[in-house]
Amino acid sequence: MKITIILWLALTASLPTHAEVFKCKGDGSKVSYQPAPCSDADDVRKIEIKQRSPEEEKQAEANLKAWQANHDAKELAEYKARQEEESRKLRISEVDALKRNADAQSQQKDALDRQARALEKQNNDRNRLIPLIDSDRSGK
Repeated sequence: MKITIILWLALTASLPTHAEVFKCKGDGSKVSYQPAPCSDADDVRKIEIKQRSPEEEKQAEANLKAWQANHDAKELAEYKARQEEESRKLRISEVDALKRNADAQSQQKDALDRQARALEKQNNDRNRLIPLIDSDRSGK
């Protein structure tokens, strides 16, 4: 769309204009513009289109080039801003992923520590010395 506008401006700025345009106001206050005189219109106005001088043509071309340069600079700045924003969002998501990974590893470590303590307790319970029956009491 932007390219179409630029091309249209460039073409119309460089073409000499010798056209007549008629503004026609018909029924219901409907306004139309056409190259031929209006028929059956209530209000007809001829719009004069001024032909540009060579100096005005050069000025129009200079204005168009300045506008294009300004537009291109603005688009480049917007592109860079979008790229920086995407890069910032990517870094944030990477940091969040690293934080989630660290939290998961911490939870896994805590679970392994609990499991190790439970196994150690179980092992200690099994290895308790069972008191030997006194051989004197056994009747031998």
